[in-house]
Amino acid sequence: MITSYQSIIWKMDIHCIWSLGVQLKASSHLGLLKETPMLM
Repeated sequence: MITSYQSIIWKMDIHCIWSLGVQLKASSHLGLLKETPMLM
């Protein structure tokens, strides 16, 4: 029970970290797209 419970938490943590990374990458790309016309 403990191992399966820990594996579920581990998968959820990895999913949360992965989704956060994707959101950070998307927001950074959007920021670059917004700042590019101003720089040019």
